[in-house]
Amino acid sequence: MLSQGIVSGLDNKIRAYREQQFTGVIKVSAQDGAQSSTQNSGQTPQWFLYSLLGRIVWVQSRRHSLRRWKRHLSIYTPTLYKQITQRSDLPVEAWNYMSLARLVKLKKLSENKLSNVIEGTVAEDLFDILQVGQWQYDRSRQPLSYEPSAQALTSFPFVMINYERAWREAKEQWHAWSRAGLAAYSPDCGLAIGNYEMLRRRTSNQTLQTIKACAHQRSTLRDLAIKFRQPVVLLTKSMLPYIVEDMITFSEVHRLFERFSYVFPPELVAIHLRPWQRCLHE
Repeated sequence: MLSQGIVSGLDNKIRAYREQQFTGVIKVSAQDGAQSSTQNSGQTPQWFLYSLLGRIVWVQSRRHSLRRWKRHLSIYTPTLYKQITQRSDLPVEAWNYMSLARLVKLKKLSENKLSNVIEGTVAEDLFDILQVGQWQYDRSRQPLSYEPSAQALTSFPFVMINYERAWREAKEQWHAWSRAGLAAYSPDCGLAIGNYEMLRRRTSNQTLQTIKACAHQRSTLRDLAIKFRQPVVLLTKSMLPYIVEDMITFSEVHRLFERFSYVFPPELVAIHLRPWQRCLHE
C-alpha cells in the first residue's frame, strides 16, 4: 500500500462516520513498534478523534499535545500566548481547550482565532496518523485500528472547525514530506549534534551557530519551523546533507509538563461534562 492508500483509508473511515452522523470518540491505534527509531517513548501510538454528528471537531494525541497546542496559540493568538508564557504560575487548566472555549462563549476571545488554533492542531495530528499508518503498513502490512465509542458530546464546549481544510492541509503536508525523502522521520523529532568536529570544519561559523541553536533537544522540528518562519519540510530538507553524514542526528524531544500531557483528556469526558453544563447554566 502506497501513501495514497493510507490517505484513502483514513478518508473512507471518516466519510463512513460522517454518513452515520456518529457522535462520540474514535480511538485510532497503531501496533507496538509502529514509530521511528527516534520516538522510543514506550507508548503505543494512539489518537482520539472527537466526532459530533459525523463532523470531526477535535483530535487528541498522546504525544506532544501540549507542545502542539502552545505552538498554534503562538501563531494565531500571539497576545494571549504572551500572557500565558509570562505567567510561570499559571496552570495549564487556565488555558486548555475548555477554558478558551468558555472565553469564546463570553466573547473575550475570537471564535475564529480559536478555530484556527484547533484546525492547526487537528491537521498536525492527521498528518501523524498518516505517517504512522504508513510506517505500520511498511513494517507489518497491517492497517491502523479504529474503535468508535458512542458518547453524548452534544453539550460539550466544542468550537466548530473546517475539518475539510484541516484534512487537506494534512494530506498536502504528508505528500510534501514524503516527496522530500523525509517519510522515515517525524516532524516531532528534535536535532542533536553528532560529529561536531566534522560539522565545524565543513560549515561557516554563522551556519555552525545556527545549527547549534537548533540542536539543543528542547524543540521539535515543528517548533523550529515556527521559530525560523520556514515550512517544516524546507527547514528539515536543509539539514539533510548534515544528517546523511552524521554531523547532525534526529533525537527524541521531551514532553512539556509531563503530568499535564493532555490539553483535552479523552478519559475525562464524563468528568468534565457536568461542570461545564453547570457553567453554561450559570
